[in-house]
Amino acid sequence: MIAIKSILSPGNLRVRKLVREANAAMQRGEFNEAAQLCTRAIELRPRWAAAYAQRAHAWICLRNYERAIDDCATALSHEPRCAAAYNNRSVAYSALNRDQEALADIERAVCLAPLESLYLANCGVSHKKAGNIAAAVDDLLKALRLNPANVSARIGLAETYASLGKNDLALQQLQRAIQLQRTSPTPTKTWRPCAPIAPQKLIATAPRQSR
Repeated sequence: MIAIKSILSPGNLRVRKLVREANAAMQRGEFNEAAQLCTRAIELRPRWAAAYAQRAHAWICLRNYERAIDDCATALSHEPRCAAAYNNRSVAYSALNRDQEALADIERAVCLAPLESLYLANCGVSHKKAGNIAAAVDDLLKALRLNPANVSARIGLAETYASLGKNDLALQQLQRAIQLQRTSPTPTKTWRPCAPIAPQKLIATAPRQSR
């Protein structure tokens, strides 16, 4: 009964409301407001890992990668199994070209949440950057089996197929990603930054297939 009262206490309910408001701000693209809301939540509950992980998401969108890394480290000091913190720190590391650290973190996130399509997509992109093409394709296909509407997985798979000279498969994935981007709402989770590529550029940068 004590645990239930603690969860439902006015303070905890207020913290959860602030984090929900921060998530709504992220969806609107108001990243500074989201960070401020998370800061207010942290002031009320300084040891809640989810609030730090959410604020790290906002810092990433504001390209403040070092602060994102710091917040993820704090989240993990409070909750070592916080998969979102590992994912978000991986995204921040990748943006800073700290690719080995990014890969290590996203692999931890996948171990903690193996059915999370977002983490598998990010893991696939990290493997591609590291030159592990077979692992990249495997992770990206797993991500799409779990969530066929995962745009980042489709873009990552398109880029990976293009690097292998599989241009028809690359274009199929890219076209589907473009369709999804046109119809889907703003993403609410942190995924590996990956700008869409025009089909002509995708083919132009792909190696020629041997005959």
